[in-house]
Amino acid sequence: MYFIIDFIGSIKGPVFLGVFALWALIIWLVYRLVPIVSPPKVKRLDVPGLDGYSYTYIQKEYYKLIEFAVLNLYSKKYIELNLNSSKTKVAIKPTASNLRPSEKELKEVERVIFKEIQNKQTDFQSFLTHCDSKSVRKKLEPILDHYEEGWEEAGFIYGNEARKKQQYYLRIFQIIVALPGVIKLIIALSRGYTNVQFLIFEIIIFTFVIPVAMKNIKPLQGITAAGKKYIQQIKEKYYSSQRIKHILSEEDELKAAVNNNELFLTGNLLNASKVLKIGTLAYLAAIAAAAAAAASSCSSCSSCSSCSSCGGGCSGCGGCG
Repeated sequence: MYFIIDFIGSIKGPVFLGVFALWALIIWLVYRLVPIVSPPKVKRLDVPGLDGYSYTYIQKEYYKLIEFAVLNLYSKKYIELNLNSSKTKVAIKPTASNLRPSEKELKEVERVIFKEIQNKQTDFQSFLTHCDSKSVRKKLEPILDHYEEGWEEAGFIYGNEARKKQQYYLRIFQIIVALPGVIKLIIALSRGYTNVQFLIFEIIIFTFVIPVAMKNIKPLQGITAAGKKYIQQIKEKYYSSQRIKHILSEEDELKAAVNNNELFLTGNLLNASKVLKIGTLAYLAAIAAAAAAAASSCSSCSSCSSCSSCGGGCSGCGGCG
């Protein structure tokens, strides 16, 4: 120990600054590359309840989770999504018929979001911002924790114990990094040197700032290799590239996929740029155009019942002329 202290004390200040920086980088590189915390064992490959919501949440896509719930409520006709006159915003509100879903008809996330829509009728973007508030997140927290528990139970994400273990080893590595710098600082001060500001700066940077800047170097709040493999299997099974090409090439298929949330989930799982660009606003614009075309076609009919585009009957066209 005394040999190490003497050796550190013998290194000249400017040289030590470079050596200390190199030391810190090597230690953090070792920490990054060595598998200190082993991933959990995969307990089973098929986890009940791993639906589109859990896939979305586990990939830390909170806003997409809300969008997914809104689109599901829309497809079930419990809410309305309407473009404003300038086609720049989408109004969101319960249906005019005040149709109320039963508890069994909606998933847990959808129940929370539906109640929020009832209490706050606004445009789509403002609603997403509202759902980011502490009050809404608190309501969703037990549900999201349940999703996380399911993935953890399956061995697809790192659990709390693994994270605690990682934090423990992180502290040890921080001590290892800081120790030479602290020893040099004590020696310098004991010898009457006061120009140690840059050394203190390096100690702070390499011990605390770098781990934070790099998200603790090796974050465990994510999906394990087995989890990523499982998601890949889901992609290959349900969302093949051929299916995406078919959806994108056929307008009717595209609208049907949006209505069934298939397009949304496909885009979320595969991160397909073409799919993700087709947002709710674009789809609603297409609906508005189709509705306008149908209304125009209906008005040209002499009889509502004979006009297939009206849907039949006087109510379909707003009255017979």
